[in-house]
Amino acid sequence: VGAAKVGRRWLRFGLKGSSDILGVGPAGRLLAVECKTAKGVLSPEQAEFLMRVKHGGGIAIVARSVSDLEQVLPDKTQL
Repeated sequence: VGAAKVGRRWLRFGLKGSSDILGVGPAGRLLAVECKTAKGVLSPEQAEFLMRVKHGGGIAIVARSVSDLEQVLPDKTQL
């Protein structure tokens, strides 16, 4: 979710709860990564977004470090 000033108006864009990092792998799978600090907590909207990604066949990750990503995605070809 974000906003940009266009002229004198602010335009909001994005979906509330969408992940910090979104990508599509070579095999066409959606990757959604929600970045959190060690004590960070998902909002209800973020949890819902990640659930929908998983139910749609995508990969949804809550990452608190790069090693979190490496553990979940050891083989990058699964994307």
